[in-house]
Amino acid sequence: SQEIQEQLALLRSTPTHAFIQAGVGSLAAGLASDVRRMMDAPYRIVVVEPAAAACVGAALRAGRPQRLSGTLTTVAEVLSCGEASAPAVKILRRYEATAITVEESELMAAPGVLAALGGPESTASGAAGLAGLLAASPGSALARALELDSNSRVLLIATEGPR
Repeated sequence: SQEIQEQLALLRSTPTHAFIQAGVGSLAAGLASDVRRMMDAPYRIVVVEPAAAACVGAALRAGRPQRLSGTLTTVAEVLSCGEASAPAVKILRRYEATAITVEESELMAAPGVLAALGGPESTASGAAGLAGLLAASPGSALARALELDSNSRVLLIATEGPR
């Protein structure tokens, strides 16, 4: 969170939204408290998961971890977990996080888009937050549901280097 504070200070910006990729939800939960304090309304923490392995979203809806069935096969291998962390779910619920899913094509495209925009090299797992942001295209139902508009300022968490 110190790196985030330093970057936001340089930009002189306060985010309204944070897009954070999730496997079991621990990264998003670990950042939720600090990030929330750095944000302006509408204070949206958006957890982004592969559609094939969306265990955090299932847990947020149910109020507790749910074991997913199936192969959980996704190009975002690090995010293919199958069951969310119970402590992470509790924290994410406290901060009213919203979980969204992205499709494989969106996950595959995200690292290239991130690099083209001057961001760090990453993987489909590490750039999944960007895939979620891109899925919430201006005027879309998802953008409206997330209260994401031209006045929004987004904190995007990118992790992982190329393997």
